[in-house]
Amino acid sequence: MDIYYLLLEGKPYSNNEESKEVSGAYINCWVKANDETTAKDDVIKYINSQEWELLNVEEMYVTNRERYIDEPDSLECIEQAISSGIGAIFYTWPINNEDDI
Repeated sequence: MDIYYLLLEGKPYSNNEESKEVSGAYINCWVKANDETTAKDDVIKYINSQEWELLNVEEMYVTNRERYIDEPDSLECIEQAISSGIGAIFYTWPINNEDDI
């Protein structure tokens, strides 16, 4: 199995408590999978389980632990993916205008 990195854009579902303060996020995900299709499917299931909607897949590629040696947060997530199957970081932004509501 490989570790895939996906950079996604998402927004919280209306039933997500964060939707009151957050209008969206870039989501960095690392997932252990046999192929790109499975990796994407697993990530979509994961972010949906976190009450987030996928808007766009910005990037997707096979990666490795060594790439993140100097990035502690990313390193922790890839190690989580290696051991548990998936790791993610949500970089959110606040609701800041009427268009976001």
